[in-house]
Amino acid sequence: MSAPARTPAPTVAPFRNAVVEQQGWHLRIRQLPLAACNTTRLLQELRAFRAEVLYAGGRRPEFRNRTGEYVDAQLLDFGAYHITAHATATAPPGGYIRLVPPALTSQFQTRALLGPERFRALLDAHQASEDDVYEPSRLVVAEHARGLGLGAVLNAAALAAAQALGAAGVVAICGMDDGQHRFHQRFGYRLLPGTEHYDTHYEDHVSAMAHWTGDPNGEYHDLVHQIHRSITAKAAC
Repeated sequence: MSAPARTPAPTVAPFRNAVVEQQGWHLRIRQLPLAACNTTRLLQELRAFRAEVLYAGGRRPEFRNRTGEYVDAQLLDFGAYHITAHATATAPPGGYIRLVPPALTSQFQTRALLGPERFRALLDAHQASEDDVYEPSRLVVAEHARGLGLGAVLNAAALAAAQALGAAGVVAICGMDDGQHRFHQRFGYRLLPGTEHYDTHYEDHVSAMAHWTGDPNGEYHDLVHQIHRSITAKAAC
């Protein structure tokens, strides 16, 4: 049975740069150009920040090279929206999440997990297409910023940005062993049955999740709504 028709979400024109404030955090939402030759200082800094957090003091050695540099180079970075959270306007980032737009659907980690046919069937079942689905990923919070609710703010910001941009829904890969899936469920994400398995790359049991426009935002509904409103107001300026 197909899903009921969705009420289209209000949209804003794609934007390159926006700054909103939420719960004392300065959230910067920046889209990098869709060009693999673009190795800007900003991209290098974002990748190094992600990699240092993911390195986790040596738990994941692949995020640090032989010269001691933190590395996390992914093609998904090009054309994606990069959301960073800062304690002040001039402070370094305390957290980060990436939002990958439909232009990069062929590179979605969720699509790779499900396979092209099953991914397309998922979209068809929700009357969506590859042109209006986004994928959040790489949610990281620096050690000094943990325990402050920043992960929730970033997750809400990615969901709010996708909705503001007119997404039919968002799909994502989540870890199961540390309860990451339960964190996402608090935002209204649903696990996709039959997708859980152990992934040697992530060294974790992983599963695909999805959140569709019109679905409740769970206990973080107000937070998502507030950030959504701020984004649309900034983008309209």
